[in-house]
Amino acid sequence: MASGWVGRETDMQQPTQKSHPMAIELSPYQSVMIHGWMRPCSVLTWKHVMASEQLTWPFLRSIGLSPERLKALQPDPAEWVKHGDVQLSMLPDMLCFPVHPILHLRADISEIWQMQLPSQLLEAMGVTYQQLVDIGMTKQIMARWSFSLNRWRSLGFREGDLQGWTDRDCVQVFHLSLQQTQAELRKPVLK
Repeated sequence: MASGWVGRETDMQQPTQKSHPMAIELSPYQSVMIHGWMRPCSVLTWKHVMASEQLTWPFLRSIGLSPERLKALQPDPAEWVKHGDVQLSMLPDMLCFPVHPILHLRADISEIWQMQLPSQLLEAMGVTYQQLVDIGMTKQIMARWSFSLNRWRSLGFREGDLQGWTDRDCVQVFHLSLQQTQAELRKPVLK
């Protein structure tokens, strides 16, 4: 038995020692699932992940490795995207990085719309209003997302972004007149 494992062996038992950067300790179950019975190894390194197509983010999560431990293994989200079979649907599970849907996964506006993420998650992932505009966000699409003016504001929507907007546009998107929308955007941002 490898050092660092104490007590009764259970499927999801956590190791007793702290993980080292770029290598994390594994429970006996995790070791067998990753390395097999014939090659016992009590740690997982980033080299292991890069060497095996099986060692994807979904697989490693399915055997009980937390996002935080996987981040300790490889803190660069771009590397996980490159080697970890990361899909858009996994991004809420990866907020400890975070992985950016537009910059890391090249998502377009329809893919982000299909995820139906709350604005707070988009904000936590680092998504900005300008990035959404750059990939196709329009007033008509904004109206379908049903975010409040304050939520759009938290993504970076500012008074200057109202250029070319009509009263009707503001009512459809924010349920406020153009004048009310401008007044709200002039108020200080409350944190």
